[in-house]
Amino acid sequence: MLSGPEVIKKQKKLNKNIYKKVNALLRLIICLFASTNVGYAQFKDTLQLYEVNINVVKLNTEGIGKKVQAIDSLTRELFSNQTLADLISLNSPVFIKNYGPGSISTTSFRGGNAQQTAILWNGLNIQNSMLGQFDLSSVTNNLFNDLLIEHGGSGSTWGSGSVGGSIHLNNKHVMNEGIKTGIQYMYGNTGLNSVSPHFSYSKNKLSIKLNSFAIRNNNHFNYYDIYSETYKTQKQSAYENFQIIPEIKYLINQNHSLTLSTWFAKNNRNFPSIGNYKATQTDANNRVSLNWSYYKNKFTSTVKAAALLDELNYKDSITKIDSRSKMSNYILENDFFYNWRKNQVMNFGCNYTYNQAVTNNYSDTKDLGRLAAIIGNKGTYLKNKLIYKAAFRIEKTSTGQMPYTYNSGIEYAPVKNLTLKINGAKLYRLPTLNDLYWNPGGNINLKPEEGYSTDGTIEFEKQYHEINLLVSASAFDKVITNWILWVPEPGGIATPKNIQRVWSRGSETSFQLTFKQNKFLAQLKFVSGYVISTPRKTQLENDNSIDKQLIYTPRYNYNTNLNVRYQNFVISIFHQYVGYRFTTSDNSEWLEPYHYVTLRGMYHHQLKNIRLGIFANLNNLLNANYQVINNRPMPLQNVEFGISINFINPNKS
Repeated sequence: MLSGPEVIKKQKKLNKNIYKKVNALLRLIICLFASTNVGYAQFKDTLQLYEVNINVVKLNTEGIGKKVQAIDSLTRELFSNQTLADLISLNSPVFIKNYGPGSISTTSFRGGNAQQTAILWNGLNIQNSMLGQFDLSSVTNNLFNDLLIEHGGSGSTWGSGSVGGSIHLNNKHVMNEGIKTGIQYMYGNTGLNSVSPHFSYSKNKLSIKLNSFAIRNNNHFNYYDIYSETYKTQKQSAYENFQIIPEIKYLINQNHSLTLSTWFAKNNRNFPSIGNYKATQTDANNRVSLNWSYYKNKFTSTVKAAALLDELNYKDSITKIDSRSKMSNYILENDFFYNWRKNQVMNFGCNYTYNQAVTNNYSDTKDLGRLAAIIGNKGTYLKNKLIYKAAFRIEKTSTGQMPYTYNSGIEYAPVKNLTLKINGAKLYRLPTLNDLYWNPGGNINLKPEEGYSTDGTIEFEKQYHEINLLVSASAFDKVITNWILWVPEPGGIATPKNIQRVWSRGSETSFQLTFKQNKFLAQLKFVSGYVISTPRKTQLENDNSIDKQLIYTPRYNYNTNLNVRYQNFVISIFHQYVGYRFTTSDNSEWLEPYHYVTLRGMYHHQLKNIRLGIFANLNNLLNANYQVINNRPMPLQNVEFGISINFINPNKS
C-alpha cells in the first residue's frame, strides 16, 4: 500500500507520461479531421453569426424513437436554488436514492443502478471512473440553463454506462444580449446559507458566462427516529459546497467557433445517519474542456479535448475506511455529420478516454484506456412524417475487452398531433476501476455488463384555444447479463463477480394541461413510473433473490404538481409518492411508502433594467416521517426563503 508522499511522487511522474500521450493523440485526431476545412478559403466570408450546438445535433439524432424530457424554464426557476437531485426527483419518473440532506444522491433509472446512468456535461460523460457514478446532490440547477433527461440506453453514442438513461447538463450561449448579472441569496431554518452569483456578457461574436454558488449548512434538522419512537435533531451532518462554471464562446467566423468550458468544485460534508458513528467526505473536482466546431453547407464537425481531475477522501468510523483517491480522466472526441442526400444525414465519430487513479486502496496506480469508433445514419421520409436512425459503436479497451453496441429508432406521425416512437438497443457497462483493482477484493477478470432494451412511446399534443394538452405513455423491456455484484468470499472479503441476469420492464406516463390567457397561467402536471426489475438467473448457490424486486427499486412512484402564475407572482405545490423499497435481496424487509409535499412561491418586480425577486419554500408540508434509504434520516417540515437581484443591460448595437 502506498504512502502519501509516494502517491504524490508517482502521480507527477504518470501525469508527464499522460501529457505526452494525450498531446500526440490530439495532434493525430486534428490531422485526421482537418479535411473538414478543405476548400474553406474558396468560400466567401459573409460572417453569418449563429451557433451550431453539436450536443443538440447528437441528441436529436440519437434520441430518435426515445422519450426525451426537457425541463421547462418555469420549473428550472422554481428549483434554481435546489439540487439536481431535488429537481429530477420531483419532476420525472426517475427514482433518486437520497441518503439524506447534504449526503449523496444517485439514480435508479428504469430498474438500473447508479452506474447505469450516464451524466453528460456538454456531451462529455463525467461519471467518476473509480465509482462509476455521479452525485446529483452536489450540483444546483442554476449552474445550467438547459437540462434534458433521455430515457433508455444510448451506448452507441454516449458509451459505457448509458444503460437505463442519460442526464444532459448544458449551457447554451445566445449572442448579442449585452450584460446580464445578478445574485441570489437563500436562508433555511436548518442553518442553511447559500449565495449564487451569475454573470454573462455577449456581443455579436463573443459570449462569456459565469455561474456559481456557495452553500454552508449546519444541517440541524428534526427527524423521527423509528427505533426509539422519539423526535430527534440531527446535528453531526454539516456540509459546505462551492462550485463555479466559467465559459467563453467565440465565433471565429461564419464557419468556426471555439468554446472553453471549466467547472471547479469543492465539497466537504458529514453524512447524516441514525447511530453514533460519523462518516465524512471531501470532494474536489476540476473539469476543463475545449470545443472547436465547424459548420459549412452539408458538413458539421466538432473536436473536443477535456481533462477531468477528481479527488475524493472518505472516512467511516464503523467500517474503518480511510480512503484517499485522485482520479485523472482525459477525453478526446470528434463528431462529424454529413448531409449526403436531401433527407439523409450520416455521422462518424471517434472517442478516446483515458482513466487513471492513484489511491491507497490499490496495490499501485491503475489506469484504463478506451478507444471507440461510431457510425450512424438518420433518414427522413414521407414529408418528414417518418424518421429513422441507426448507429453502431465498437470499443477497444486496454484490458482487452471489445464491447460493441448498436441502436435503432423510428418515429412516425400518422396525424398532426400524434407521434409514435419505437427504439431498440444493445447496451453495455464496463467495470469500474474499483471493480477491477480494489485491494482487497478487486477482480481483473470481470466482463462488461451487456444486454438489450426495447421501448415504445406514444405522444399526443393538442392546442384548444388557450388550453394545451400533452399526454405521453411509454413501455420498456430490458435484459442485462453479467450484472456485477460484490459478494462475500470465505474469510469475509467481498469481491465483484458477474453474477446475475436481470430483467427490467415497466411503463412511464406523463400528463400536462396548461391554460394561458393574458397574464394568467395555470399548469397541472402528472408523471409516473412503474418498474419491475428482478434477477432471473444467478451463479450464487441458494440465492433467494431470483424473481424478487431489486433493493431500493420502487415498483411504483408518481409526481404531480400545480403551478399558478398571475403577472409576476407564482405559487406551486409538488406532491410525490414513492412505493415500497425492499432493503434485502430476498424482499423480506422493506421501507414503507411515503408522501412528500412541498409548497413553493416567488414574486418578481421589474424596475427598468433591474429585476427584484423574493421566494419561499415550505418543504415536507405534511410533516411526513420517512426514509428513502434505510437508517438515513430525512428532515421533517422546514422552511427556506430568499431574495434575488438581476440586472440586464442589453447590447444597443
